[in-house]
Amino acid sequence: QGRVAYVANSYTEQAFMELTGFIKERRVAYFHGFEDVCQEVRNGLCEYGILPVESTADGIMAGLLRLIELYDLRICALCHVATQQSGSTAFALVRATLPMLQPASGQCIDVLLSPALPSDASRLIAAAALCSHDLAHASTYTGEDGELLRLRFTIDADTFYPFLLYLQLFCADVTPIGLYTVK
Repeated sequence: QGRVAYVANSYTEQAFMELTGFIKERRVAYFHGFEDVCQEVRNGLCEYGILPVESTADGIMAGLLRLIELYDLRICALCHVATQQSGSTAFALVRATLPMLQPASGQCIDVLLSPALPSDASRLIAAAALCSHDLAHASTYTGEDGELLRLRFTIDADTFYPFLLYLQLFCADVTPIGLYTVK
């Protein structure tokens, strides 16, 4: 418990300091590759892992998002670390399950829509808007089973549970992959 896996470099060290402030008795476990980080978290040898998921220079890091999907991990925090030339990289704190949280307004929910059909996406975005959730980010990438659409909504706490119920009842092709605050 409290063990955090990541590939060591100056950026992930900064992300570690930013993302793990709420973890008591945190311990570091360094690994040579991102897949090793995911395996450690999935197998329960580390409670958390830190992975880069987006950057201003490269955009979405599809390979790392595919690892999150492949190892069935969940995002529980996200932060942006400044990089060279006024850029930044978004790092995700991942774990095997979502933590038990009371949703608060301003938090984000990340969902994967597979297959990424425009009509399904528009219905999902409309349902989120009816629940006062704002679309904060959208991206596509190729996952294990084809094209995926990743959507991030800023949530309204009062309508969060009805939105989750809607997802459960009417959106079998939507997988929640994160509930977190962007730091």
